[in-house]
Amino acid sequence: LYSSAASDVYKRQQSDCAKVQAHILYAYNNAKTAYEANNITHLKFYSNKAFESFKLVKQSVDSCNCDNITDYTFEAMAFLSKVPNVDSFEDSQFYVVKARDLAKKITDQLDKCTTLSKEENQLSQLEFEKMKLKQQQEELLLKQQEIENRMAEKEQKEIALKKEQFIIEAETAMAKNINSVSYTHLTLPTNREV
Repeated sequence: LYSSAASDVYKRQQSDCAKVQAHILYAYNNAKTAYEANNITHLKFYSNKAFESFKLVKQSVDSCNCDNITDYTFEAMAFLSKVPNVDSFEDSQFYVVKARDLAKKITDQLDKCTTLSKEENQLSQLEFEKMKLKQQQEELLLKQQEIENRMAEKEQKEIALKKEQFIIEAETAMAKNINSVSYTHLTLPTNREV
């Protein structure tokens, strides 16, 4: 009976660690994407996603019972919490890379603490793939928004050019009409009777 209860606790711990592993892989992937971003908007967007993933790690880490993970998680969250208030791209990257490195340490620590069963490993991988697909969806939505913004800007420029062209055409037509009226007025004989 004791060995069965111990086995159940071990299996539950393994399952909880699989959740932590899925969340930390997502946090690592978001931190890596943030670090590789080519502008501060995307860097901050993905650093926030990494922060949210570390929150999920924090929520599920207690039942995993693996040393140092909690400390690393809080450290990473502390670094990422500084990113929104930083204006410099390089300073933001500094904090993101620190969080990314801590995510790697957590992954290494989890590997030491657990040996996932084949089914749990597959489940963890599926959860990671699901999160990765969600991230790709969000990236596509961001790109779509950027394209829509560029198209709107282009449309506004086209409208401004059409207005400018219309004004030039109207001014040209008015100038022709004025010249025509002036010419007609000068060439018409005047019959003045007194």
